[in-house]
Amino acid sequence: MRVAKHLPDNYLSEIANLIDTVLKIDFYVDEEYEDDLFNLLDENEVLKKKFKRVIYLVRIGKTTQDTYRSVAFSRRTKDVYEMKVKNYRFLCKEIRRSGEKRIVTITHIQKDTKKMRTTTRALVTRIGGYDYEFEK
Repeated sequence: MRVAKHLPDNYLSEIANLIDTVLKIDFYVDEEYEDDLFNLLDENEVLKKKFKRVIYLVRIGKTTQDTYRSVAFSRRTKDVYEMKVKNYRFLCKEIRRSGEKRIVTITHIQKDTKKMRTTTRALVTRIGGYDYEFEK
């Protein structure tokens, strides 16, 4: 069982007052990926701003295939999505329960081709099998 930590308020507070969603959406980061994610975003302000923008679009339900999309290719990977931010792809898993949607950011890859590589397919399959315990 993997642990997902709630995404810090500084990633959500700027947009929280602008959003009135029917479906409650919470964002988390995989505990094992947390340091890598925040180091990457803290090193690049433009990337951080665009990452927050994609979170905003997900929360208001205004995503496109160019910002957030499913990368499913089998039943096991049906809940795996990617947030497209610049030339990075942040792989996420959506977990829906009782009218709530939880999105866990698990890792990132650099986009280098339109076709999904074998190693990326294996990673997406592995992510599809993850179960999470959520911290408050």
